[in-house]
Amino acid sequence: MPEGSVSLLSDLGLISRQARVPRLPDQLDIKFGPLEALGRYVLRADRMLRDNGIRVSLCTDFGEFVETNRRKRNRDWFSPLPCFSPQYATLDERNAFWLKGVNAAGDTVMSHAIRLYVWPNTTLKAEIESLRLLYDVVPDAPNARGEATAPTAARMSGRVGLMGSLWLDPDYRGGKLASTISPLTRAVALARWRPDYCCSIVFQTGIDKGRAALYGWPPQNVERAVIFSNLPGFEGPPLDCSLCYRTTAEIEEVVLAAVGARAGETSRTTAVPGPAPVALGVAAE
Repeated sequence: MPEGSVSLLSDLGLISRQARVPRLPDQLDIKFGPLEALGRYVLRADRMLRDNGIRVSLCTDFGEFVETNRRKRNRDWFSPLPCFSPQYATLDERNAFWLKGVNAAGDTVMSHAIRLYVWPNTTLKAEIESLRLLYDVVPDAPNARGEATAPTAARMSGRVGLMGSLWLDPDYRGGKLASTISPLTRAVALARWRPDYCCSIVFQTGIDKGRAALYGWPPQNVERAVIFSNLPGFEGPPLDCSLCYRTTAEIEEVVLAAVGARAGETSRTTAVPGPAPVALGVAAE
């Protein structure tokens, strides 16, 4: 065997493993929003991440998500909220997805999850304080608590996307890739679901370090506070957080501005989001 052949074959194997992972632009079926602008936006974000060694795909297997998190705890990835675990929530392609990023070896090095709720008769505040936000069936846990004093939580209803578990392997941090990942997740949610809001519950320690701006949340859309404690199925400290959010119109504005388009310069889908079945997290009234 010629000198260097083993190394070359090994390199080809790594490339092959990454190439077997679907690419997000090939997976995305744009059902809502500005068609061309969203397509260009996703391609641009995908290229940015690929240039940094990460191949991104859209996944709806939350069993894999939870297992990957378990394996990566030693890589500075906290336990996900129970609403992103199949043990506590009904999660499928209709109401949830996560962006999975792999390196050249096919190893997962990036994650970001989002779940769609449809609340015609309730609000984010009510869902937090009843713990229905986190559990399809609220467990019997007298010490578990949720509290929402963020003003917008009391009026956030309709179609709401809750984002969480944004994680980058430590080897990929420092380049502000999160400023691409979080807006990309919102853009994909817009294309798939057209939620009225996308929101996230962000640790206050992260807010104090400037992560809200890094994730693309404008300061006027960051509100105190959301607090959880003693949550069954959550392996972590009490959550002292702020509510961060964007409306559909704001998400569209970000997409259009990023690709240099204006609202009247790109065609739009005509589909209208329909009613969601109970599996999509409609609160029982």
